[in-house]
Amino acid sequence: MELTSSGTEAVVEKKQYPRDKVSWTTAISYGMGSYGANVMYAFIAIYLMLYYTDSYGIKAAAVGLLFLVARLVDGATDIA
Repeated sequence: MELTSSGTEAVVEKKQYPRDKVSWTTAISYGMGSYGANVMYAFIAIYLMLYYTDSYGIKAAAVGLLFLVARLVDGATDIA
């Protein structure tokens, strides 16, 4: 059994969705959350820098390079 088309094809219309816009309050709310997370990250990074230099005796330049390499690897592996 063969299926044949009758020659009249239905016209498919694409729906036009309006572009969603983010309100200022939503953007500020997300920004405040991101700011808080970055402040906590900075506190932890400062503490680790002091801990590595004072407790382990690693030079500050080496610890800074360690943090830089870690951020670059994280940026390359977590692109999304």
